[in-house]
Amino acid sequence: CSRGRCSYLQFETEIIISCCDFHTHRRHYACNGSSTDEFCRNLNLNLKSLNETQTAVFYSIHDWCKRKVLNENPQQFFYYVAGTGKSHLIKSVYAEATKILQKLPCVSEEADISKATVLLTAFTGCASHNINGKTLHALLKLPRSLKPPYQGLGNTLDEMRANFSNVQIMIIDEISMVSKPLFAYVNWRLQQIKGNDKPFGTVSIMAVGDFHQLPPLGKAKPLCVYEHHVLDFWRDHFKMITLTDIMRQKDDLAFAELLNRLTVKQKHEPLSDADRTITSRFSDITNIDADDYKKDPRSGHMQKQGAPFKGEKGDLVDTLQVAVGARVMLTRNIDVQDTRNSVPIILFTLRERRKVRKKGTVRRQFTLKLAFACTAHKVQGMTTHCAVASLKKVFEPGMAYVALRRTTSLSGLHVIDYDEKKIFCSDCSCLQTTKLQTFRFSAKSCGTFDFVEHHGLQTSCCVW
Repeated sequence: CSRGRCSYLQFETEIIISCCDFHTHRRHYACNGSSTDEFCRNLNLNLKSLNETQTAVFYSIHDWCKRKVLNENPQQFFYYVAGTGKSHLIKSVYAEATKILQKLPCVSEEADISKATVLLTAFTGCASHNINGKTLHALLKLPRSLKPPYQGLGNTLDEMRANFSNVQIMIIDEISMVSKPLFAYVNWRLQQIKGNDKPFGTVSIMAVGDFHQLPPLGKAKPLCVYEHHVLDFWRDHFKMITLTDIMRQKDDLAFAELLNRLTVKQKHEPLSDADRTITSRFSDITNIDADDYKKDPRSGHMQKQGAPFKGEKGDLVDTLQVAVGARVMLTRNIDVQDTRNSVPIILFTLRERRKVRKKGTVRRQFTLKLAFACTAHKVQGMTTHCAVASLKKVFEPGMAYVALRRTTSLSGLHVIDYDEKKIFCSDCSCLQTTKLQTFRFSAKSCGTFDFVEHHGLQTSCCVW
């Protein structure tokens, strides 16, 4: 397609990749035709399902990457993408930007092409896993304490510079949970790695999230709240792009509109009659208290067993209750990238040995806990067809909102421990997000897709 942005044509085991303003590149793949067909179909499906605003964001970054490859030195961009349909946009932008930036001279000629050009990251392990990324702390080797002064990389600096040698773009998901001290550390870390004092070390940032959802842990304020005494990278550099088309609940628009109204509901504001449809999803629940018992091998009777040694709060659990087929959660990130069908493969390597005095005690335990239910902080960003949401322990703005919007339809939502006052948003988030500068798309950032069939393989092109 001569006018197309991107087209994929297959001939036996060879793929011809042609991009606008680039010469045709031939790459041979050591894979069968079915794998190639699947790759092309997935790419086409991603592009085909983008709405108008998503398409504009997609091609704005596409054009930036193209100019970067052509050595036009485009200005570093800082986007804040808010609204709905963010995860799908992240995957599409990541795939396209990675493909184009592989043509950079520094990547194709000098550097190791295996090093990433686009990074995917988030604050929590669950959020980063949803986009196949890493947590900010793991990716940038950040310390547990973010208090000043800044702690440099030390002996690992050379290793990090090698790993980040090709990095041009960082995509941060669930930005509402990132605190200002953490965001400042991200800036300083990238400056140190890149050896450049420009914001974020010349790395362009695409921050994605919704400030009506969960704020940072503890007493830290979200990035959108301005504080005079705190270094503010957010308001000084970032421009906002709002995605308005609802994606998760697109097949249940009444439920989607209800959630949008709950987004701005204040703590003491009653629900409207239209919004009270959510009360139809109440469910009864029966709590069963179970004691810990063991079977006496001599009598065959069950006897209650006490814990051999109780630790302090935050230590390993006294008793680990598990069973075959039980759903569990890792409480430490051992290997978050080694997964099988989204189910963690748990690996334990015990190499540490410590000498303990007579008065000391050593406790060993698997870093697991039962997870038939998760906290709102764990499920932010997750999509499911059915969920049971308990509002009993909601204690801060956005928690109920996050729990209620995990499902794709109202019929799949079951609410327990309902309390209308628990559904509220943060006053400051509503006010401050409107003060961020809005990004204006250029006319060439918007196009339409045409999909054609070529030798049984559907291909796509963008018409201007």
